[in-house]
Amino acid sequence: MGNTLRYEGFRNVLLSQMRKRLSGKLGIKQISRRETVKNNDTVMEMLLVELEDGRVAPTLYLEDLYKAYREGATLDEIIQGLCEMFTKYSAVKMPLENKLNALIDDFEKVKPLLEFRLVNGARNKRRMEGKPFSRLGEFLLAYQIHLRDGHGGIYAAQVTDQMLREWGIDEAELHDIAVANMDLPQNYLLQSMEEAIGIEVDPSVKPEDRPEMFILTSKMKINGATVIFSEEVRQKVGKQLGGDYYLLPSSIHEWVVIPKRCARSTQEMEDMVQEVNEDAVEEEEFLSDHVYEYDVARAQMRQAVTRAVLM
Repeated sequence: MGNTLRYEGFRNVLLSQMRKRLSGKLGIKQISRRETVKNNDTVMEMLLVELEDGRVAPTLYLEDLYKAYREGATLDEIIQGLCEMFTKYSAVKMPLENKLNALIDDFEKVKPLLEFRLVNGARNKRRMEGKPFSRLGEFLLAYQIHLRDGHGGIYAAQVTDQMLREWGIDEAELHDIAVANMDLPQNYLLQSMEEAIGIEVDPSVKPEDRPEMFILTSKMKINGATVIFSEEVRQKVGKQLGGDYYLLPSSIHEWVVIPKRCARSTQEMEDMVQEVNEDAVEEEEFLSDHVYEYDVARAQMRQAVTRAVLM
């Protein structure tokens, strides 16, 4: 790996070769790079391919391409794959961007696609500029248009303040529409840790000796931490577990749930969450450093250490 390019060198060679092979061909107008702010204000570089007809090809991130290169793909293989992909895309007649533009102009069509996701407020200040949101303690509910599902993710566009003005609705109406669309009580998933990660339970271990840990997410398992917004979901989880429980933020996609009868000290759990966030959670997928608890009888979700009520 002694000849492996550093990121900047990889990026510059890739852009140079892409321009040499594709610029001015197949309706491709320009190939460039641009910074974009992702979840948790993570700044990434996009590979931007613009076509003569005004379309922009699907976004690829240079950091992801560099990761593939570091993991063994050759630079030529990556460039060749990109050229083939953009060549095919240039022939597409109805790209996703055109669908979005058409939707924005017709509120009745976009209305069923409105939803929200739970993100960390302190880490999304830049990303949320000019966009509506609802605050919930340390979290924000960020609104988006769900365009379609893809392999391992979804294609969505964030709702902006300008869109609300064009649609003639306010943030409260946007919120009510998104809540109704998502129907969280019908779309949450609670699984044992073993079931969630696909491992078989050792039959030699007695049930009372197994750690009771569960994963709470959505059925799609993408942005699944959002399901906790629903009071009905929180109550259903309590009923399934037989009482009060702790919620450990694993990522924007899920919570680790531990019944109170099985838990360690709250400070010990919070220290563990912070350690895992620092060592194992991608910056873009970070949700919180704090452990929460849910009191079934009071229907109350609190920060476990400070006891501050979230909802």
